[in-house]
Amino acid sequence: GSATANSLVAYRGNQIVVTCVPSDGYVVDAVYYGSDTDDELEKIDATHYAYKATDSNETIHITFKSAT
Repeated sequence: GSATANSLVAYRGNQIVVTCVPSDGYVVDAVYYGSDTDDELEKIDATHYAYKATDSNETIHITFKSAT
């Protein structure tokens, strides 16, 4: 799968929308930031997730799983 963000520059407090595009036969499994899977992005719908920028640099992680 792949992902894009509506902005590559995040200022503290700004919301970034991440669009996740699974490969055929897959769905989004998890979308989180940092190194803790409990820090999930807010789910907008099946492929869009919102992230509110913080003071620190964060890495957004996306995992996909088989749809079957």
